[in-house]
Amino acid sequence: DAAPIAFLILANGRYAALQEFAPAFGFAAGETVQGTALPGLDFVALARGFGCEGRRVADPGLLREALQDALAGPGPSLLEIVVA
Repeated sequence: DAAPIAFLILANGRYAALQEFAPAFGFAAGETVQGTALPGLDFVALARGFGCEGRRVADPGLLREALQDALAGPGPSLLEIVVA
């Protein structure tokens, strides 16, 4: 049996963490790192492709319910939380 665990993805359309650490990798402050823009990446579809339930949440008022549903499920699930 799989554990009822929820994976949360904060979807902002880019790989912001890599961009923030760019100066540590020798990039100038504010210099855009190629490949950090990820428009149209569908984490829900990716999760489903691996047999995991997935749900996109864009309304903050629905987040609590979505998380409760995810944790009440029979196995792992992913919540893609749209933040930008």
